[in-house]
Amino acid sequence: FFWTLTTAVSPGGSGSVNVNPLKNNYVNTEPVILTAVPAANYEFTGWSGDASGTTNPLTVVMTKNKSITANFQSTVPPDVY
Repeated sequence: FFWTLTTAVSPGGSGSVNVNPLKNNYVNTEPVILTAVPAANYEFTGWSGDASGTTNPLTVVMTKNKSITANFQSTVPPDVY
């Protein structure tokens, strides 16, 4: 079996996900390390989709096609008028 891993960030532009090893397909039970990297003025708040929690970096074991999102939030306080 070969599985695919799709990663995303929310909201867009708030950071990135480093995938190690980065491949098109993974063999069954292959471990993959995901590292959430926040952009400036953002912080990592947790994983969603086929992963959960706030462990970073996170090791996922490929047993199916997975789609995982890294969630970030702004560390800049909103403007107060």
